[in-house]
Amino acid sequence: MKLLVALACCAAMAVSSAEWTVLIDPSGNCLIQADGRDVGKIAAGHFTPSWAHRSFATEFDPNPDLSASTIKAFSGAKDEPVIDLAMTYSQPDARSLELHYVFTPRQDMQANAIHSAFDINVPFVAGRPYQLGDLQGVIPEIFGDSVHVARALAGDLVIDTTVGPIKVSLDPQRTLLIQDNRRWNHNHIEVRCAVNPAEGQISGEDTYTWKGGQNYTLKFKITLPEPYTLNRDFPVTMAANDDWIELNTILDIEKDSALDFSNVVNLDAPAGKHGWLKAVGQNFEFANRPGVPQRFYGVNFCMMAHILTPEQCDIVADRLARIGFNTVRYHHHENPLIGKGNPTDSTVLDQERLAAFDVLFAALKKRGIYATTDVYVSRNVRAAEIYPGEDGLIEMNEFKRLLAVNDNAFTSWKKFARNFLGHVNPHTGLRYIDDPAMPLLAMVNEGNIDGGLSGTFQDRLVQQYLDAWNEWLFRKYPSAADRKAALDIDVPEPMTTLPHRASGKLKVVYNQFIYELHERMYMRMTTFLRDELGAKALFTDMNHSGKNAWSERARANFDYVDDHFYVDHPRFLITPWRLPSTCSNTSVIVEGRLGGSHSSFARLLDKPMTITEWNYSGPGRYRGVGGILTGCLASLQNWAGLWRFAYSHSPNMFEPNRPSGYFDIVADPLNLAAERAIICLFLRGDMSEAPRTVALSMDTNYIYEDDAHTGQLVPPWSGYNIIAKVGTHLGGKDQPVPADVSFGFSETSPRAANHISDEPYANDAGEKLNALFKQKGWLPKDNITDVSTKTFQSTNNQFVVDATRDMMVLNTPRTAGGFAPAGQRIVTDAAIIDIQDTDATVWVSSLTNDPISNSKRLLVTHLTDLQNTDMVFNERARQTVLKWGSTPHLVRNGRAYLTIKLDNPAKARAYRLDLGGKRLAEVTLTISPDGLNMPLAIKSPDGAQMIYEIICE
Repeated sequence: MKLLVALACCAAMAVSSAEWTVLIDPSGNCLIQADGRDVGKIAAGHFTPSWAHRSFATEFDPNPDLSASTIKAFSGAKDEPVIDLAMTYSQPDARSLELHYVFTPRQDMQANAIHSAFDINVPFVAGRPYQLGDLQGVIPEIFGDSVHVARALAGDLVIDTTVGPIKVSLDPQRTLLIQDNRRWNHNHIEVRCAVNPAEGQISGEDTYTWKGGQNYTLKFKITLPEPYTLNRDFPVTMAANDDWIELNTILDIEKDSALDFSNVVNLDAPAGKHGWLKAVGQNFEFANRPGVPQRFYGVNFCMMAHILTPEQCDIVADRLARIGFNTVRYHHHENPLIGKGNPTDSTVLDQERLAAFDVLFAALKKRGIYATTDVYVSRNVRAAEIYPGEDGLIEMNEFKRLLAVNDNAFTSWKKFARNFLGHVNPHTGLRYIDDPAMPLLAMVNEGNIDGGLSGTFQDRLVQQYLDAWNEWLFRKYPSAADRKAALDIDVPEPMTTLPHRASGKLKVVYNQFIYELHERMYMRMTTFLRDELGAKALFTDMNHSGKNAWSERARANFDYVDDHFYVDHPRFLITPWRLPSTCSNTSVIVEGRLGGSHSSFARLLDKPMTITEWNYSGPGRYRGVGGILTGCLASLQNWAGLWRFAYSHSPNMFEPNRPSGYFDIVADPLNLAAERAIICLFLRGDMSEAPRTVALSMDTNYIYEDDAHTGQLVPPWSGYNIIAKVGTHLGGKDQPVPADVSFGFSETSPRAANHISDEPYANDAGEKLNALFKQKGWLPKDNITDVSTKTFQSTNNQFVVDATRDMMVLNTPRTAGGFAPAGQRIVTDAAIIDIQDTDATVWVSSLTNDPISNSKRLLVTHLTDLQNTDMVFNERARQTVLKWGSTPHLVRNGRAYLTIKLDNPAKARAYRLDLGGKRLAEVTLTISPDGLNMPLAIKSPDGAQMIYEIICE
């Protein structure tokens, strides 16, 4: 018990150094903060038999009784059993929070667990010790091979944090689990206190029956390191006032205005004029422009947004060109193209809708805008096409996984590919498969076959995978002795369950099976497209998840690597894709995890890298800085293409009065304004790529080694992708590694000239990497990079992310600015920005090829936050959306003071612009020894003001 005693002593000796608060929202969720930082959140939930998580929510009440100590809520998705909850809270002493839950199913139901979970944010606990009953251990610095850190039927847990020990006490003892949710790209460690389904049972190991009308109780106490203040939260309805200013939303951009970026990026129309795209090392190049790297930046078109009138096609094509996009991704396009379709064949296209799609494609191609798409995304496949005689539809994710094991599904995939890609567009005279304006194709969107096996025909799908697994396993290891030697365990003949949640050698071998299954599927697909359809496009697959050793071996077969990432992607509390939804709405800078950081390690260093879906999603308040962060990261990493998800999901992209939502930037002026930073930084090339490269290096056949790493590839030093290009390399032991530095996975790994170790996930790996960069002189002496505090400064001083101050600084000759909280100063070579009133993202971009100091035309952007009128959140932190509201959009009021260092400040004149680029009024400027001084204010006589133009003539 030495650890428990030591932690208890730490708590006893704790000196009051943090201001602790507990905020209880209307649904009974408890947010715990120290000095305004979110330490963690306590929330009730339950898991369905397929391990789908369900949260508890309360009926919306705009005026809840904040004096009541009992909160009532319910959990359950559409057509699922419902559990009622009564949660009572109290503060028995200055440091303790006591929570008493009564869960009551409305009917007999099946569930894996009913629980309350304390999600503790990773920066507070990574590498810290814990004691669970008699078990002692340490929270891993990074995610390893196991989701479960520890589990026991216990009464106490003491877990150390960077702000002091936190104790969880259960009365009576219950199942208590410490789970590493980084496995699913969450940034927290979950401490789950589960209700016992029956006396003595450990919840969470199986599916249990819970009795309707029976009360299942859970009572526990959280003891914090120091005294805290307890507050009740309440719903917030957004309305125009002094803090939130109405915005006049305009969609179309005036030609030749400061917002017309068609000349800034020089669209080279028509698309395809330089021949087919080639993959040359890390870059794309056109066949007829060898040696000239080609980047793409654009947006996704989704669902019915593809079906427009000819007039609308020309309008939107001009609009996208003036924004500066040079590519689109046609996504979730199959069902609109099928229309009502053929009652027996889901591959037959609706000719009228296909004609509309042809017009859109041609209009964009005419303006120099390239295309990419996926051969399968979400097409509604009829069950009878796969299982003759069955009714209904095959679910999207179910069909993706069927493609690897079911010939009927594969035939359906081929038929649609032939019908769509083999169609001749009358406006271009080319089949889509023959058009170099669509040079990039993914086989299946987000189709990692190692994902969950579920759907309407779940049992049948699982059986097909089980059959394939048994056939593979017993063919490769024919005897029981062979299998015992390979797996370290005896297995039944045949195996009756899939080992996708296994560990050890069984997991290593199962990953080999998954790799070979995927390789067979991918080769069948690409052979069909090239040999039968005559495709010349570049191919990829597995563009979501799959950041592990077997998936990197699979990506070695691709022409380029593609991935997806999101910040503040919604999580739905009751019904998928229906309100209420929630997101973290916290700063990625202060958490030290930029969107896309994990994607960096999925790339192979000898192939181009693209991100065909990404977003800092609404209503997250930090999406204004997401544009710069993404543009800088993609530039430093020398990625080859970015596609934001999405431009629009519907044809109402011409209506300026659309309220903002999760993704569509046509309805989100804040994210749309942020696009111009990416276009300057990434597409125009204002931010240069990192000069050094660090490789995670493995032998080509590493996944066949007995102790191959089966966990995630992303190391704890992922923030170093601001300093150096990073990625994975596969090759022979004696082959060169295209990197300056390498971390290996085994003794067979190829090594760069500077090989640090074969332990990329060691706690000190990041410090060793930083020390090497300093030793080699690759980091300037005044570089402030500190891996331990997640502070990173690029080697050319063009980009700084400082988690300790929640600041980002952008410092290139043609684009300069940053993000900072109120009261902070951003200092760059070309500009100084003082942030006032509220945190904001502010930057200046030259609209010519000249640096800011002597450019004749500059664009200034000032972004705070944007929400909808009458939008309703469940709490003041604006994490849970209850109602989307309507327009006008509201912009958070704020001011900033900008000083620009110009060669001739006396010649400068500045104007406020509307969102279409029209000049509204001149801005009063002053000159000081530091340069040209310009006040920025969201509140103006014309409503919310975000964009300015400076003319120096």
